Amino acid sequence: MHTMTIQIQKMICFLCFSLIIGAEVDSSFSVKWTDLPWGAGGFHPDGPPWSMVGPYDFDNDGYGDFIVTSSYTGSFCNGVYHFEAVANDSIALQWYYYFGDLSCTYDNYSSVTVGDVDGDSIPEIIVLADTEPGVSGGHGLQIFEWNTDSLLFPYMPTTTWDMGLDSVWEAGQIIAAELDGDANQEVVVSIMNGPWGTTGSSHFMIFELENSDLDSPSWHIEYTDPITTNWSGYNIYVNDLDQDGLMEIYTVAYEYYRLIIYENTGSEDLYAYQTDFYVSNELNERANQSMVMANFNDDNTNELYAVTS
Repeated sequence: MHTMTIQIQKMICFLCFSLIIGAEVDSSFSVKWTDLPWGAGGFHPDGPPWSMVGPYDFDNDGYGDFIVTSSYTGSFCNGVYHFEAVANDSIALQWYYYFGDLSCTYDNYSSVTVGDVDGDSIPEIIVLADTEPGVSGGHGLQIFEWNTDSLLFPYMPTTTWDMGLDSVWEAGQIIAAELDGDANQEVVVSIMNGPWGTTGSSHFMIFELENSDLDSPSWHIEYTDPITTNWSGYNIYVNDLDQDGLMEIYTVAYEYYRLIIYENTGSEDLYAYQTDFYVSNELNERANQSMVMANFNDDNTNELYAVTS
């Protein structure tokens, strides 16, 4: 596996490349769009992009949308941003929200997924964000449901929740997916619980919106593991690698690219730890949105591909 070191900049770029199959391969890239860096008057996102999901088409206008959250923003605080293509090779910021009441430390994290946890066929932006250090009860889960009248996301969260935790720090990744065969999407998170900064306070959690009502939500925690990850999981991925009809949940723990696997047992709300192993002997190898699974070589067997830092 080849590794590559890059300098992180506060910039979102779209690249396209042409690939010619044959004796020679031309893999030339060209920048098609970029947001403005801070020095040129750009302010969004307000730190290095940590999480990005898409494409979607929220307003069904034929133009793609994607969602970004930031990290390491310091006093500017993290935010969530909705971008949309508006023409060929042209993208515009359509909506954003700043988490000014959560963590505004230099090393804060926030992650994002898009789901439909209330089952009404209207998408929600679901954000996991670091809460304010030293303050218990901060709502690290923030949900914004698409407004079908204004064709925008709301200017305030539709609902928030503390997930029953003291606090959230190192909000590495969040995902929403149907895991156990019931009518509700599950939300999966892997974070550090509080008190903020306490080593060994890891939490891997699976929960769902039990009453399908974001105005008066009733949350149900289906599974929690406060031991195995030992730190935040910087990757969460769900699929069925062994093709037994049961969904697995994969997370990568801090350091040495430690892959941890859980699986639904075949019953509603029930999951079990399966295995974990180290992929690398390098301390700082970890992952962020770095897994993909498919039957790549058409042999009726799924393969799991992972990229490390």
